[in-house]
Amino acid sequence: MRNLVQRISSQIPLWGRLAIVIFIAITIPTVIAFVLIERELRVTDLDNLRSYITFQGLERRDDVNAFFNATTLAMSDFANDSSNRNFLIRLMGFNSSTQSVLDGLVQAIDSNLTETGLFTQVELMDMDGIVLLSNTNFVRGQRVPVVPLGTDKSGDLAYQTAQNASLTNRESSLIAISVADNPQVQIVYMISNVEGALGYIVGTINVQTGLLPRMFAEAGFIESNSYLATSDGAVITQADYFQQALQSAQVSPILDALVQDSGTQVYRIGDASYVAHYTPIENTPFALITETPLQVSFAQNLQNVILQFPLIIFALFVLWLILTILTNLSLAQPLQELAQVTQAVSEGNYEMPISSLQRNDDIGILARTIANTREQIQTLLSDLQTRIQVRVRDLQATQEVSRFAATQREPQALMDKVVDLISHSFPNIYHAQIFLIDDAGIFAILRASTGEAGRNLLARGHRLQVGSQSVIGRCTDEARVVIARDTLESDVHRKNEFLLETRAELAIPLKVGDKIIGALDVQSKFRDSFNEEQVNILQTMADQIAIAIENTRLYQESLRRLEELTISNRVATRATWVEYMNYRREATLSSQFSIGTPVKSNQTLRESVLTQGIAIIGQKTDYNTIPFAVPIQLRGQTLGAVEWEFPASDFSQEKVQLAMELVGRLALSLDNARLFEESQRAIERERLVNDIAAKLTTQTEIDAILQTAVREVGQALRVPMVSINLALTKAAGETSEIAPIRRTVTSKLPQILLDDDDSSANGHSE
Repeated sequence: MRNLVQRISSQIPLWGRLAIVIFIAITIPTVIAFVLIERELRVTDLDNLRSYITFQGLERRDDVNAFFNATTLAMSDFANDSSNRNFLIRLMGFNSSTQSVLDGLVQAIDSNLTETGLFTQVELMDMDGIVLLSNTNFVRGQRVPVVPLGTDKSGDLAYQTAQNASLTNRESSLIAISVADNPQVQIVYMISNVEGALGYIVGTINVQTGLLPRMFAEAGFIESNSYLATSDGAVITQADYFQQALQSAQVSPILDALVQDSGTQVYRIGDASYVAHYTPIENTPFALITETPLQVSFAQNLQNVILQFPLIIFALFVLWLILTILTNLSLAQPLQELAQVTQAVSEGNYEMPISSLQRNDDIGILARTIANTREQIQTLLSDLQTRIQVRVRDLQATQEVSRFAATQREPQALMDKVVDLISHSFPNIYHAQIFLIDDAGIFAILRASTGEAGRNLLARGHRLQVGSQSVIGRCTDEARVVIARDTLESDVHRKNEFLLETRAELAIPLKVGDKIIGALDVQSKFRDSFNEEQVNILQTMADQIAIAIENTRLYQESLRRLEELTISNRVATRATWVEYMNYRREATLSSQFSIGTPVKSNQTLRESVLTQGIAIIGQKTDYNTIPFAVPIQLRGQTLGAVEWEFPASDFSQEKVQLAMELVGRLALSLDNARLFEESQRAIERERLVNDIAAKLTTQTEIDAILQTAVREVGQALRVPMVSINLALTKAAGETSEIAPIRRTVTSKLPQILLDDDDSSANGHSE
């Protein structure tokens, strides 16, 4: 059966199977029609719900209006009763508060107002808001305390409402005061005579037993709630609905009702939707809102009826089962197989069989398309892997060149290593070489080359002129990459007897900034061998090679200059100390210190240290000591040596190290002392010259100047005798017979001014 269905379905195109499925699924429009009908029923149900809530709202409005009218009429009847009016005028007009007046009014208030259940409290006050009489009834089973006579209530809302009523010539006015657990509604009635207003009656309406039962009259089969609200936010309703009414008052159309408008509206309170009727209460500041949740629906009954049809549900299930089997056999399984093939391709498996390739329908076309796509992906991935391997190889070669260039300090070793790396890293390159331009900028001279051919070219000093008709000549002259893609057809390639296999040549300039220092030349045995990617890689290598060559050149130059500077410092240091020793007129300076056995100088050890310039440890002496000497070195010049003898038992390498450090400090200290002495001598010379010059400038005669000069010079140089000769002789070629003029001045200093130093005992200066 399954094979038959597959054979039949494989011969039918996809649109045919879809037509069959649509025919089988004809019940779907039926369901859609049912949904539309059910939605229409809900719309009709909403209209019915609006009508129902409107009826409830109007009915409760009439009950509330009737209650307020009854309270107003009761207050009017009480005030207009002749006996009650007589008592009121006597109390308010003549301030008569006799017991008979008060008792009469209390009895009348109880019988006409409080005991009827319309009011819970009645107060009488004058025009200034002073309480003249207060009477209450039982409220919630307890008697509320009577307001004391004389209480000032001019600040209450009731008094302010009474004042407004008197200004507008109204006899009564309704006010509302809503507290969470104590909603109050009061009626203010004005008492007046021919002379004007005398006072007010303030009656507090019985909300709990009088007003609320009319707002929550017996409801129908749909539960609804009502509340009274004012424009200033006062809400009057049952205690258990008070919080809900406060939320509703924020969104319900209260203001529309307060402008004497009525209607219904749907709004949301929290997460629930409500439908409400709003209407004003005539001659009061109240709007009556009657609301019920929107989910209450007449259509619920219809849904309950529908659920009673198990046969329809069973039929739909059977129909769904049939559609599932047909869809699975004709579409789902082949598509699932194709999905598995696609998933296998994403995981790298390109060998999973596809059984739908022989189908003639749209699924067969899709299967063949997937198979072709799989082959293309496999080909592309293989090519991509090859390219990635090539790129990785190129990057590794570039990295290796960079690493070697960064660590190599010898230019020739650097170039030899680089050309070897290039020829071994790129399979299509069989020969690589580096040319450097000479100092004159005329020739590009071969400096590094690979293989036997490279050795032969280096041996004969291969060079190419810059700007010549060759790849290297063009590259070094024009500072650009030059490629000979086919040497048999290229006019820039110059044949070489050692490189006869070359079919393609590439030269890349080696640049440091804007200066061309040479070229990197690579050659291949295959024509058109260098693609753009390889040229870019080799260009990067060439830039690194140029920088590395320049760095090695600068490094070698710095070493050479450092060596010259070291030699110069050593020569200068030696000359300075030779001059210093000559000044001291001493061949050597030495000092000795010993504890116990006197130190015996080891001439051989000292000469070895002075000759070699290194510390040397001698052989153990007869005194069981070990001598060693350390050279005194300053700026690479050995000035002398320090010799030690340590007891053999106390000798250690740490002491040798300490001695070497001390000698290093000694060399610096000696040089600092020499510099200090030289600076002191220079200062003394400058002082003597300035003193002599100052004494000479004060003299105006030549004899006095000469006498001062020989005396001061003799004292400064500490010599026993100084003479100055001034002589004018005949100049060369002069024929005059004038006799020569000569003047001699001699000064002999007293012995007490002479120095005892041997260096000045026989001094003489002319």
